[in-house]
Amino acid sequence: MKRFVLTLVTAALVALVATPAHAALIRLTPTGFTPAQYEAAGFPTDPAIIGSDGFRLTYWGNGGEDLANPVMLIVALPTATTAPALTVGDTSGVTTVNGKAEGENVTAGGTNIYGGNWDPSTGAVANPFNSTIKGSVYDFIGFTPSGNSSESYANWNKATGITSWNLFVYSLSFNPTMTQGDYVEFATSLPIGSFVVGYGCEALTTSGQNCSGRGTTESTPFTFAGNVAQVPEPASVTLMLSGIGMAFARARRRRA
Repeated sequence: MKRFVLTLVTAALVALVATPAHAALIRLTPTGFTPAQYEAAGFPTDPAIIGSDGFRLTYWGNGGEDLANPVMLIVALPTATTAPALTVGDTSGVTTVNGKAEGENVTAGGTNIYGGNWDPSTGAVANPFNSTIKGSVYDFIGFTPSGNSSESYANWNKATGITSWNLFVYSLSFNPTMTQGDYVEFATSLPIGSFVVGYGCEALTTSGQNCSGRGTTESTPFTFAGNVAQVPEPASVTLMLSGIGMAFARARRRRA
């Protein structure tokens, strides 16, 4: 939790607006935080602020179904041209990810059941994502969301001032299949300004279909996204640390 504090203090300095909790299927939070704990502390959720050294992916559920395999994880890097390795860390209810256990690396690529024009063999996307190519991350990759295609260039650019990202897609299969509240933490290295987006659906056990090829999104600017934000100046850090301390104290009192 301590390693994440300096990243959290950026919330007040970045042009992000905290919004009420959404009924999202896949939630991205900092390592060590459940979605409920993260929100109880009063941190921004749209997008969530994650650490440059890793994040937690949680199946937060939306009706009690299992989470379909695979989940597509979109990692957008503003400065790097190589997909980062994701090292499997702490897990709950999951033994392996793509056959990899804790301490082993998961690489980009895999099986693509959601359509799209990315290369499943490498995980790479041919061109950088910017305003001259596509307005939406999902359109750019070729996915078909079931809600609005809201992971837009305009939102990312407004929040960060960055003008271009290189996108990589990880196809993640969990064993056993994720159920409500299960999570996997990944250690990695992400530059400031990176976004991470979870894209998947519930396993529709009654029909045997996985959302008919459609992923789950919501009509909000950043739903399912995590952002690695800029660390502020020392004076701002001091002010924000006091606010974070009070938020944690409030959260502890609620739980007690």
